[in-house]
Amino acid sequence: MQEKRISKKPGYSLLTVDEEIHEFVSGDSSHPESEEIRKFLVCIIDSFRDEGYTPHTSNVFHDIDEEEKEHSLSYHSEKLAVAFALLRFKDRRTIRIMKNVRTCRDCHCFLKHVSGKFDKEIIVRDRNRFHHFSNGTCSCQDYCLNFCLGLDSTKVEAHCASVRTSRPPNLAAKELMALVL
Repeated sequence: MQEKRISKKPGYSLLTVDEEIHEFVSGDSSHPESEEIRKFLVCIIDSFRDEGYTPHTSNVFHDIDEEEKEHSLSYHSEKLAVAFALLRFKDRRTIRIMKNVRTCRDCHCFLKHVSGKFDKEIIVRDRNRFHHFSNGTCSCQDYCLNFCLGLDSTKVEAHCASVRTSRPPNLAAKELMALVL
């Protein structure tokens, strides 16, 4: 790609808070509150892991080991935006995010878990469609995952539902929010 002078735009997400637009770029730490956002995001991911969540590293095509792939997935732009919104929105306000690229499989499942665990509605407009996450499900009914990966919808839902059914509803979310407050 470098020889042909082709460059890939990094994935970014936009989120409006109090009439101010916040931009989050995958892996970037230029946001003024990035340290707090990253710490909170790690807490969320760790709590999901305790409940059985495993990152979908099959979408990471770099020649790196599994741990580095998981680290790379942890800081995708929509995850940073959602963590920031959870820190900022103490009410039941809907989280609305605009993206310049498609939502990856891992982020899609992550957003489903966040919507269920934190009892939040999340609307993500990616390059192809709107995703409305609510109560641990998505309005696309995992179409994007099934279409891209050629998977049977029951297999995708079974994997994503395994975390939802193995936890007490919203208990850990309340504990996480108590850490932030």
